Amino acid sequence: MKAFLWSHAALDEDFRVDYCNLWMAILKPDKDEIKNICTKMGVGELFGLFACIVTARSWESVTKGITKVKTTASETSHIREFASSLIPQISQVLDRMPRAMLLILKTNDLLRAIEHRLGAQNRSDAFLEMSRQCSRTVFDYRRAKTKSVVAKFVLTVKLYTILFKIYLYEVYLRFREMFYGAESLRAQSTSRPLSIVY
Repeated sequence: MKAFLWSHAALDEDFRVDYCNLWMAILKPDKDEIKNICTKMGVGELFGLFACIVTARSWESVTKGITKVKTTASETSHIREFASSLIPQISQVLDRMPRAMLLILKTNDLLRAIEHRLGAQNRSDAFLEMSRQCSRTVFDYRRAKTKSVVAKFVLTVKLYTILFKIYLYEVYLRFREMFYGAESLRAQSTSRPLSIVY
């Protein structure tokens, strides 16, 4: 039996940036930006369904902010019922989206299953790491595309401003964990949104 590893470097650069931009828009959340990026990725008017597939959350949770709304058994049941009634539309999304998304979606499903088994799903610190890596990818791409020294400097300042905000929010979560326990790191409706870092 052979095992194959697919490095992120093997993915198309534009696709990686679009995917990171999509997650940044989801974490804000910014419905218009989600629509624009999903349209760019080829799914068009099915952007809402695509965002739900990527996050494995309901559209209501996506628009309210997946870092603010905890996943419930009711939501999971609703998603399953909703998905069974939208098989034709889901097929359209799968047909339109970039081929690399298939591997990413499968990988995400496996990671969510592991997190569920470990009781570590929907942790805010996991979303923070997502924000950090997506920000680096997007701003590194933008800096590589510009020849202006001033523009590169401005982009660098913006990146490190975002990373510093993420760090401060991470410190806040650690203090919260000290006083309220590890459960406080889970995404709750009372949690501060990650939109503060953007």
